[in-house]
Amino acid sequence: MSRFPSLPLFTDAFIADTQHLDARETGAYLMLLMMAWRSPECRLPDDDKLLARCARMDGRGWRHCKPKVMQFWDLEEGFYTQKRLRKEYEYVRKSAAVSRESMYANRRTNRAAKSLKNNETGVRAPDTTFAQHLVPNPNPNQIEEKPPSNRGFSLSGKSAPSGNGAEMTPKDEERRRLKVEAAKSRLGYDSRH
Repeated sequence: MSRFPSLPLFTDAFIADTQHLDARETGAYLMLLMMAWRSPECRLPDDDKLLARCARMDGRGWRHCKPKVMQFWDLEEGFYTQKRLRKEYEYVRKSAAVSRESMYANRRTNRAAKSLKNNETGVRAPDTTFAQHLVPNPNPNQIEEKPPSNRGFSLSGKSAPSGNGAEMTPKDEERRRLKVEAAKSRLGYDSRH
């Protein structure tokens, strides 16, 4: 499963951009977008067999459709990337981070309020959840950048740190190894390379 299971698709832009494609080429393009969205770093390797499989085509069909379908993609360092898809991926990643931080802040506030509410003094903690939204942001168009975490998987099969500073247990390493193998097989990576 991908980190973000739903792919934002702006149908008006998609239809406008793909009017010159026939149904088979449109389907191949959409399948490649979805496979890139599910893959690490939101990109696809420059491998015609894998791309044909991702597009659900045989080799002959892929050779025929590839020039039209891949005109939407950029080839960089052996991987195909799609500019709009990458932009949407970054937007969803940042939105998820902001949402996650907001959730943790609300949990902390609610815990503090509950502990004061149950205090024997009878003084109830004020509800600060609404007040948090009134604090102005000095840079409203700027989202705080956080360094990328090492969580996720590595195509080498080596485990990455768990993200909380603790070493991974053998059970966690086995779970991660199984996820990596499943991702490799789904994307068609050969373990002999």
